[in-house]
Amino acid sequence: MIHVTAETEWQGPAIKVQAKAMVDKTVYDIALWIESQAKLLCARRYGYLAASLNTQMKDKGTNLESPSKYRREIVPNGHSIPSFKKLSKPEEQQTAYVGTVVDYAIWVEFGTVKMDAQPFLRPAFDLAQGKVLELGLYNGKTYLKDYLV
Repeated sequence: MIHVTAETEWQGPAIKVQAKAMVDKTVYDIALWIESQAKLLCARRYGYLAASLNTQMKDKGTNLESPSKYRREIVPNGHSIPSFKKLSKPEEQQTAYVGTVVDYAIWVEFGTVKMDAQPFLRPAFDLAQGKVLELGLYNGKTYLKDYLV
């Protein structure tokens, strides 16, 4: 008669730490992807709207960019350059905000009686839905590789 024994060591706490880091990374990656797609899709007359788009998480985020990077038309003399800020950071972990604090962004996204909508955030979010599984699998394999068989 042959007796075989196997010993295992419970790695629950370590796996929880790695899984949390993986989820944080995946949420941030998806938010960055949405931001980049929104910048490609948004109206860019003087570049202010695209430059103001940013992503913020509790412990990290993106910086604002120069409007000249996205500008399609020369800013007329006497045109005031709007000042804009980063989004506020969420208080919750594993939460990301993507958007802008530019006050006219809502009118561009949804339109007005005198102007057709030029959506950029909603289509970017829709496009990101196909990336969730891809990024989650990639980050899962990266962060949990020591625990996968």
